[in-house]
Amino acid sequence: LLQQGVDRAENVYVRVRVLQEVVDRVESSFVEEVRTDDLYDAAIDGLIRDLGDPHSSFLPRAEYENLRIRTEGEYGGVGLEVTERNGYVTVVSPIAGGPGGRVGIRAGDRFFEI
Repeated sequence: LLQQGVDRAENVYVRVRVLQEVVDRVESSFVEEVRTDDLYDAAIDGLIRDLGDPHSSFLPRAEYENLRIRTEGEYGGVGLEVTERNGYVTVVSPIAGGPGGRVGIRAGDRFFEI
């Protein structure tokens, strides 16, 4: 059992090295400029797509952050979770111990002007 774990770990490192060699080669030899993050994102996306599961997908960090903000609201430096509702910044909830809650801001409060 221990040897299987070692073999698997070595196999993972070999594959990671191969991926890094490919990324290095593309960065140094490809005609157009490429971003390293985009190459890794494409590799991960390809791996997930190759599973053939229509319910699985990969979201690059920027897309994930945009989705999180749209679906959960956004945490701000004033200790509030907020979202946009009907054209107003609306408090979803004050963050426990945050400055907004300490001054009495509550869920449902709206900002009309900042």
